[in-house]
Amino acid sequence: MRKLLHQPLPTFGTQFSEREIIAQLLSLDLSALDTTLPLEVVS
Repeated sequence: MRKLLHQPLPTFGTQFSEREIIAQLLSLDLSALDTTLPLEVVS
């Protein structure tokens, strides 16, 4: 018997403009963040 999983649609929240700080918090180089996409909370 197969069971299907149901995933709710994402909810988009706060957007952040401090790309340098977010990159540091995630231990990433700033160049790793795509500048064409917003930095935002998604749940």
